[in-house]
Amino acid sequence: MLRAGLPLDPAVRALARIEAAQDRMRAFTIDIGGVPAAFGLCRSKGTRVEYLHTGYNPEHRELSLGVLLLDLMLGALMEERRYDLLDLGHGDAQYKREFATRTLDCATIYAYRPSLRNRMLLAAHAANDRLSASAVGALDAAGLTRTLKRWTRG
Repeated sequence: MLRAGLPLDPAVRALARIEAAQDRMRAFTIDIGGVPAAFGLCRSKGTRVEYLHTGYNPEHRELSLGVLLLDLMLGALMEERRYDLLDLGHGDAQYKREFATRTLDCATIYAYRPSLRNRMLLAAHAANDRLSASAVGALDAAGLTRTLKRWTRG
């Protein structure tokens, strides 16, 4: 979301400037009345483009600017005729299900030393995951998920 915006960390911004100067960074925006309403930031690696950051102004939520932005990005990237893949990244967002032509299974694997502390932390993490899934299931069953998301996003 736009409130989170692009990373403001000076090191991240400096790296983005360097990559842009080397023609490896792409930024896309949709402005409404001269004010950014949605943005997308991509990095290219050879013939592949990675979708790094995206966001929008919640005041314009009903316009589905993310879908429009992705459509404009795809058009601009295809016009360049340099890329054969846009990597939408990990996660299960609706736009990825709608726009993706294929998916790849991926995982982040962590290795921990076997200790009582680590086993307790892993058990607590697993319990938290189960509790979270149960809460989401209960909210879905009650028809409250969408309302709660709107309320928390302001």
